[in-house]
Amino acid sequence: MLAGQRRILLAMATGTGKTRTAIGLMVRLLKSRRFSRIPFLIDRNALGEQALEAVENAPIVQFQTFAKIYDVKGMDELFPEPETRLQIATIQAMIGRTLALATVLGDLQDALWSEAS
Repeated sequence: MLAGQRRILLAMATGTGKTRTAIGLMVRLLKSRRFSRIPFLIDRNALGEQALEAVENAPIVQFQTFAKIYDVKGMDELFPEPETRLQIATIQAMIGRTLALATVLGDLQDALWSEAS
């Protein structure tokens, strides 16, 4: 990350604290202001519920939880608000949201071009 890398791979065995480690990394990334929003992508709902529970309950900074410090949106929230810092979603849901947004933006662009003509 110091060399300007934007991607990292975190590989740890089951039960070694991947979620808590990820929460610590997210705090550092947000505090550094290098990132303003982080998608927490999971492949099944149970992992999303576990991640949401961890950010809501695990104290990280001066006994405050991630969710008390930063705005967090869970899997039931379709679109984040400008102040949202963490969006938890399944990979499938995020792809669907991205495609839906692309469709809306494409329709808007078409409408603007028709008005300009």
